[in-house]
Amino acid sequence: MTVKKPLPPLREEARLCRYMNEAGITPYLSGGVLLALSGGADSVLLLLFLARFARERAFPLAALHVHHHLRGEEADRDEEAVRAFCEARNVPLYVHHTDVAALAKDSSNAFSATLNVIKIGSEANATVGDNSYIKSRGKASV
Repeated sequence: MTVKKPLPPLREEARLCRYMNEAGITPYLSGGVLLALSGGADSVLLLLFLARFARERAFPLAALHVHHHLRGEEADRDEEAVRAFCEARNVPLYVHHTDVAALAKDSSNAFSATLNVIKIGSEANATVGDNSYIKSRGKASV
């Protein structure tokens, strides 16, 4: 088995680390970071950066993927890809399934549905580092 050496930080990555330190963000990371991970390029790139930064700074990191059930099989494939991506990097992943269309109909506006997703993220963020979020939410999984 060949062990790959980690890639050296990119210049942009070093600049981002420096910015986080200068802006005083780094001390807030010690409690852990829960990253909303859609599977798009920007959230994937941020996860790659934070995974390396978390190893260097020893803070807990997890990802949250919300499956909105709006795009059928395409959304299912997004979830599968996000799961594989996180698993390959040993990043715990919380997946929450919610039917946003039904929530919007039931609550008569999308604002309530958005608040529900924010609430889910807040609950998960409060428990990064242990698995109590998974144990307390029947629809979430790692």
